[in-house]
Parts: sequence; C-alpha cells; structure tokens
Amino acid sequence: QSSEFSIPVVDLPPIPNLDFPDTSKPTIDLTVDPLKVPNIELPELQLALNEEENIKLPDIHLQNELEKSSAVSLAIDIKES
Repeated sequence: QSSEFSIPVVDLPPIPNLDFPDTSKPTIDLTVDPLKVPNIELPELQLALNEEENIKLPDIHLQNELEKSSAVSLAIDIKES
C-alpha cells in the first residue's frame, strides 16, 4: 500500500573509510610542563611622544572658570528681582 507521502528511497554512495588519527596516543605532548612559561625574548619598545598633542590645559581651565562665574552671577540677579 503506497501513499503520496511515502518517503522515496535514495541510493547514497557508500561513506569512504575516513582515516582517523590513532586515538591511543595523547594529543598533548606530556614531556612539556604546561606550567612552565616559555622563554620568549620581546623586543624593547620605545614610546614616541607626539609633540603636536601637547595641549595647553591652563588656558582651557581659565575659560571654563570665566564661563562658570558669569553663569553664577546671572542666577543671583534672577533671585534678587
């Protein structure tokens, strides 16, 4: 008895025999101590200072102080009226 929902039979090619590595051998080299840090020589780094980024901070600070003081005096004038 066949219905329209019957699953068609598909002929798949045989799966090739995959050569898996020998699982009896551990993948981690046990002769290397994992807690021992390898001796790596790093090159000496010199930090280059960019002279163009030398911003004059006192001038900016003084400008902010002037803006704050004028805003405070305006607030006082509003309260007195």
